[in-house]
Amino acid sequence: MTTIYGSIDNVTVVDPEKILVGGWACALDETGGRHPCQYFTNSFSSETPIDTNQREDFCENGLFGFHFVVSNPQDLAQIIYSPSPVISHYGEAQAPVKPWEKVLPELEFAMIALLVGKNTSFRHRIHDLSDKSKDIDYNEIIPEVSLNLTRVGSISPDETAIIGRNGYLFLFKGSNNAHAIYDTASTSQNADEWHALITSRRLFCETLGITYLQIIIPEKQSILHEYYPYESVSGPSNMLAELAQRFGTDGHFLNMFDPLRFCHISQMLPPYRSVDSHLSIHGVKAVVCSILTALELQTNLDFSALTYQFLTGDLGLKFPGLSFAEDVHEPAPGSWALSNVEACLTYQIDPKDGHTGSIYEWTCNDAPFDKAVIIFGNSMFERGGSPLSISWWFCRLFAKTRFVWNSTMNQQMIHDFKPDIVICQTVERFMRVVPVS
Repeated sequence: MTTIYGSIDNVTVVDPEKILVGGWACALDETGGRHPCQYFTNSFSSETPIDTNQREDFCENGLFGFHFVVSNPQDLAQIIYSPSPVISHYGEAQAPVKPWEKVLPELEFAMIALLVGKNTSFRHRIHDLSDKSKDIDYNEIIPEVSLNLTRVGSISPDETAIIGRNGYLFLFKGSNNAHAIYDTASTSQNADEWHALITSRRLFCETLGITYLQIIIPEKQSILHEYYPYESVSGPSNMLAELAQRFGTDGHFLNMFDPLRFCHISQMLPPYRSVDSHLSIHGVKAVVCSILTALELQTNLDFSALTYQFLTGDLGLKFPGLSFAEDVHEPAPGSWALSNVEACLTYQIDPKDGHTGSIYEWTCNDAPFDKAVIIFGNSMFERGGSPLSISWWFCRLFAKTRFVWNSTMNQQMIHDFKPDIVICQTVERFMRVVPVS
């Protein structure tokens, strides 16, 4: 009895419209002798010949290798998802040859490369086609419904981004190793240090008659955990959960988990962007409204219409040769009160390298709140360039706003600026390192 085994184990993007796929197969006879297969057929196209070649890494003699060229994304989809994409033959024996597990991400990226190469003007859409329990109509795998044809859990080569469900990309490792915060048991020392820091900040501000707020914005996967590939993530990290428990209902500590989860579950609005680690317009609004509520301030922030731009994001560029993009929504001009409010940038410092140390200051004559606010934060507030940054809202809500890109609270700057409100903001993954002040 002859047994055939083998795999598709290599893929090369020759050009944007041509993918070279290769593999090996071996027929094993009853005595243990190895023989090259006599020929190969495929289940996806009668017009695609499969040629044989040597595979010296497998055997020095004999044509144990095979290769073929694919120029159709539907054919690549069949190779990835079909149970028998290539069939090897030796005498009367035959057996399917399927992709090696480790080469699947390369095949999937190559399929998207074909889609991009053949359709340079299409608008990508993210769809999760990784549920192998469903029948896939390969003729429907076209650019109009394809940005994410890769399987859930695929990780970018630099391990910064990971593909989740429902078309979401998540920050995975990167310089701050976001995923590790969910594997880290909460330590009382970390909670003690954060509690002491926040309390000291509040007491300092109270001595000056200033209102102080500490804001922590959860990671995208903490809020959208049902879309994250790892089932071990089912909410906030132990660090954030323990600190939130320490403060309880203390109004000076604002954990944005509940407002953002409410936006997602109850309002059925996306609080985060799909291919970016930052908040969507709905998430930004949820955060701003929560801050105003904590400050006992009220104004109408509703918008009646949205516009969109087709943009990539900080995670959408992490897969070589591909640019994942999405429709990024913003309030339409004239559809809400803040669109008619002008803020004047009066002071600006931009470091030569990086973002830390950036300072932006605005005044606004038409602001609904005649107060001065200083914010020590990061990219969630940003530099106020669009409504997707929290600073854009603040510099129109308050008469005077200063944003300082820093994790520490600068007491001398507070003395000099004389604000009514001080806000310190961080994100969940940065909680492992407690600022010095």
